[in-house]
Amino acid sequence: MTSFTLAQGGQAFVETLTQLREIFFISTPRFGRQNFGYQSGTETPETMFNRSLPIVAATPTFERLHRDPRSIAQDLRKVFVASDPRHMLLLWEQLLKTWQVSPPCIEYRFLLAFDPTLGGDAISTRTSAEKWLQREDDVWRNPSANGIVMKIERLPVGAFI
Repeated sequence: MTSFTLAQGGQAFVETLTQLREIFFISTPRFGRQNFGYQSGTETPETMFNRSLPIVAATPTFERLHRDPRSIAQDLRKVFVASDPRHMLLLWEQLLKTWQVSPPCIEYRFLLAFDPTLGGDAISTRTSAEKWLQREDDVWRNPSANGIVMKIERLPVGAFI
């Protein structure tokens, strides 16, 4: 089976896998909620702000809230992910096959979220979240003040010769 055998506690692992009813796969794209085109490291020139992309908080526990009633249709028009999220599902299916587990019925959910710790920030309180969102909004409203150049000037041919 694997180096972690049933005799070493694997039976409890298999029993846990068998009882799972809901699995969350989480993807945290590297470029965040704001996309300044190619400058954000994406392969698109489009500039957009996806305010519907949730922000990962640095808390040890969480409570699942009801669905937000605000429309996100415009933000879902284009969503960037770091890699194909179906790859996580394939790895999960390999794990189940390796341990010979066939759970009766699992509901799978794919969550996209922005992780501010990638930029050195951590959100752990409502106050820190409000400050982070304000900084994010400031960057969006005035990108040049934050070192982001939004326009590429065309120079005449031979300008650097």
